[in-house]
Amino acid sequence: MRTLFDFSEAATARRWHPLNDRVMGGISLGALEATEEGARFFGEVSFERNGGFASVRASVAPIDLSAAEGLELVVRGDGKRYKVNFHSQADPSSLLHRASFETANGDWEKARVRFDEFVPTVRGRAVRVQSAGRAAIDSFGLMISDRQDGVFCLELKSIEVF
Repeated sequence: MRTLFDFSEAATARRWHPLNDRVMGGISLGALEATEEGARFFGEVSFERNGGFASVRASVAPIDLSAAEGLELVVRGDGKRYKVNFHSQADPSSLLHRASFETANGDWEKARVRFDEFVPTVRGRAVRVQSAGRAAIDSFGLMISDRQDGVFCLELKSIEVF
């Protein structure tokens, strides 16, 4: 296991920045902030004005995870489905690799997402492209979408590679 993000350090939460549906006219809100137990990704998703997603993203120095099997997130969810994503600096800027994970309502758990579950996407739609893969990952993100409107909260302790 290799720790990518340890949210027990308050500085880790400050590295994550919101990217919500407001970029396309929506009104959803999402942010990530430090808490006593780690961090929380929280906000409200709205379908008004063609919205429907909230996300946060953190840039990292390019990292080679081509030999890794996947990501393990230690989270306490709200029963909703979330997505984790990454971008490789060798891919076009609009291409993200995205995978979903489910959460229980109120229990700390380890959500494991294998890299073979990630799908290349552009603006949320799956695409068939030849990707550079995981040799030069330069950002990670969290998102809630999939027609799940309303208030959400995903608490985080860490994101690790296995």
